[in-house]
Amino acid sequence: MTELKNPIDMLAGFAELDFKCKAIGQLLETFVVHYDMSRHQALNTNTDAPVVQRQWDTVSWGWADNSDMACKNLVTVAWAFGRLLQQCDDDMLRFMDSIAAELSKKLHNNLLKDAFTPDDLADTVDAFANVHDIYRESNQPLGNTSSVPTRNVGALLDTIAVDVRNQLSNKHSMRVPFVPSNLVKLLVGYARMGHISSTCSSMLDAAAGFVVRRMAAGHLNAVTKLSDLSQLLQAYATLAHKTVVMPELLTAASNQLRKQLASESERQTEIELSKQADSERESAPMFPQWGASVESLHLVSTLRAYRDLGFHPSQGLLTASEPFLCCLSEPLPLEPALDLVSLFRAFTWQPGELVLQQTAASLLSVIALADPMELVGITAGLTELQHLGYVIADEQLQQIYTRKDQLEAAR
Repeated sequence: MTELKNPIDMLAGFAELDFKCKAIGQLLETFVVHYDMSRHQALNTNTDAPVVQRQWDTVSWGWADNSDMACKNLVTVAWAFGRLLQQCDDDMLRFMDSIAAELSKKLHNNLLKDAFTPDDLADTVDAFANVHDIYRESNQPLGNTSSVPTRNVGALLDTIAVDVRNQLSNKHSMRVPFVPSNLVKLLVGYARMGHISSTCSSMLDAAAGFVVRRMAAGHLNAVTKLSDLSQLLQAYATLAHKTVVMPELLTAASNQLRKQLASESERQTEIELSKQADSERESAPMFPQWGASVESLHLVSTLRAYRDLGFHPSQGLLTASEPFLCCLSEPLPLEPALDLVSLFRAFTWQPGELVLQQTAASLLSVIALADPMELVGITAGLTELQHLGYVIADEQLQQIYTRKDQLEAAR
């Protein structure tokens, strides 16, 4: 049998391919079992162990020493498990907690912390967020909650938060700088795990200041994309972070989004006018489809974050949003559509007729399969739109009554 000397490279290869199957799950379980065996090798001298167990005892795990490569190997293991796990039990959770302990040791070593790049830190937090989600999903059907202590994961998140805060606050840092992709991934990871602490709060303040400074300077790596801004603000909203830095961040984001949406609106208008000029022979007027240029779900999510943080977006941002909410390439899913209706009320926002029509169409598009609770939401949403000036057609009312009768007949 050929000896397996570096299982970390093998894991990384499968993770890069995002290769998930039953055999991969078994491989990860074997990895955990033999990692535990290697830790207790001094106490376990049983030479009658199966050949495959003795084989894995010879594996070089690659993170025991104090080297940059050991740091990279630890990050790779966490990242690979985060991508490949499909089921997570208590043993897997204990293993990831032990990985968190090893990572914390490395980050506390001043000679090693520079080995962790912003991508490494973001991938690590994202990996533990994935494991957190998978464990919750795996145990949800039984109504279980974790009885396994994960103190090391919490300690690791605090350690990373301190390191990130120091990097973002130091304008003259010699380390590799953060860019929007890894900064957003890192903050979203904290939000997914709901990790709130004083060190995390300090990091969030530093990140907000960092983002604002880059926007003000027109930095090449400023957070400007709608998808990035949406996830960033939603992370702050999820963590209910409402410190004194938030008004400045939300104002800067509002100005950035307003300019971006206005510019994109002008660009799309020019494109549509060009298309209409090329198709003058057609009798039906062309209707712009802007849903692909600006993702409507991100736009709704961004506005929802403003509401959740208790901040009213500028009227300019609301006005600039309307062209991308009235000309969708496909209807909004039910939850975002209901969110949008609630935003009209929360911001005392009087949208245009086309926005009301599109929102109503999104609500009605799912009525045929709506369950009783969804039907209540749809009816309430349409009633709210009616208060804003939308006129519900008779055939639309008939759709509601028909679905209500179907649900009552199915009881």
